Amino acid sequence: MKGIILSEFVEFLEVTLGEDRAHKIIDSSGVKSVGAYSRVGLYEYQELIKLLTQAVSETCTEADVLVEGFSDHLFKTFKRDASVFFEGVSSAAEMLTIIFILEFKSSIQTQSGLALNAHVQAIR
Repeated sequence: MKGIILSEFVEFLEVTLGEDRAHKIIDSSGVKSVGAYSRVGLYEYQELIKLLTQAVSETCTEADVLVEGFSDHLFKTFKRDASVFFEGVSSAAEMLTIIFILEFKSSIQTQSGLALNAHVQAIR
């Protein structure tokens, strides 16, 4: 998992719960990195699971509530840092829909290209 996700989750905890409580969650979670993440580094996805699980335990907040709050936080971060990709996009769900449509179109074009290539090869 990219470090940006983990570092943004830590930031989300700090902003939402306060730095002291966020650091208590990190310390209690037992993550290998002790909450220090490089935005471009790679980490095991279990680190996020452990942090989320500990945050649920410490705050008595449902996991889906924390995940939804984090997704809003992360979307705002991506929109701020990569605004060119988010012009005219108002939500994470809208962005995912656009990505899905683009991926679907790309897949169709690739399949069409392969079919056309096979047809051309058969003619030769």
